[in-house]
Amino acid sequence: QLEGIASARNDFMEEMRQLAEITPNAVVLESFARLERVLRDVVDTNELDGPRSRRPIAVRGLARMAVQQELISEAEMAAFDDVTVLRNIVAHGGPADLDAARAMSYADIVSQLISSISSAARRRDIGDTAP
Repeated sequence: QLEGIASARNDFMEEMRQLAEITPNAVVLESFARLERVLRDVVDTNELDGPRSRRPIAVRGLARMAVQQELISEAEMAAFDDVTVLRNIVAHGGPADLDAARAMSYADIVSQLISSISSAARRRDIGDTAP
C-alpha cells in the first residue's frame, strides 16, 4: 500500500513537472484541486446534521475536520494554510511571481500533504493506529 502511495506521488510530481514547463500557475491550481479532492474523498462529514450538512463544506472546513479526525496534524494544517494562501493569490489573478522551480516546490508540499492524508485514511480504514 505504501508503494502505491509512493508511485502515485511520483506520477503526480512528473505530471506537475511537465505542467510547470508550460505554465507554473496551473501547477498551483491543479495541485490544490487534487488536495481538495482527496480531502473530500476521505473526511467523514456524516457527523454534520441539519441544514448545514446539505451545503457544500469549504475546503478549510474539511481540513479542520481532517485534524479532528486525525488525518492531518496541526503542523500539516499550518502547511495547508500556507498552500491555500498561494492558491488564492493565483486563482484570483494576484501577483504570484512563480517560475517552474517555485511551482514544483509548491507541488511537492501539496504532494506530501496528499500522501500523508491518504496514508492516515488507509490506516483508519483498516483499523491500524501505527504510523
